[in-house]
Amino acid sequence: MNASFAQSKFGIEANGVAAFPQSDFGDFYKIGTGGRVSLFYNSSDRLSFALTSGYLNFNFDNEKYNSNVKSVYPNSQNVDFNISFKTIPLMLETRFYLSDNEIKPFFSVDLGIHFLNFSLPSIVDTNATQFTTISKSEIKVGVGIGAGILIPINNNIKLDFTAKYNSINEQTQQSSTYYSQYTVTINSSDTPVTFYSITAGVLIKL
Repeated sequence: MNASFAQSKFGIEANGVAAFPQSDFGDFYKIGTGGRVSLFYNSSDRLSFALTSGYLNFNFDNEKYNSNVKSVYPNSQNVDFNISFKTIPLMLETRFYLSDNEIKPFFSVDLGIHFLNFSLPSIVDTNATQFTTISKSEIKVGVGIGAGILIPINNNIKLDFTAKYNSINEQTQQSSTYYSQYTVTINSSDTPVTFYSITAGVLIKL
């Protein structure tokens, strides 16, 4: 039996996250950063479950987009978009440990929902000289598949390193218009939001 968690089936983990956008999502957004907190239940030495939430923010390539808008609309004013894509995930993670030893490699599968908030560019006037940014919120299903390793520090604390592929059922397309003849489009792809994430944190036995 794993001595580190022999007296308790519960643990709490906090970690930092770096996320790397992929496919069409990666064409427009930069590396995302954030953190998450997880409450673990250890069903056995080879299986555990976690309820996880956190915060992740992806910054848009605003400088590139602002430049493109100015080139398309030379008479435009105050073109200074600050577009971002934020998510608060609420996920159920299942971990399958590959060893009964103190150092435990594992595979993981996540399923849950993402509370999304993202901003969209919008045209204010019919002459396309005034622009603004509007905010939109949605709830979407998300999944994740990953692998990692737990490394013990002492009987109560372990380091957790995980790499994961994530997908959110949200189209990458983000466009908005107030007038039919003018549309500002960030991306016309219908592919889901996908990204790789790397997390590093500390798991503490309760």
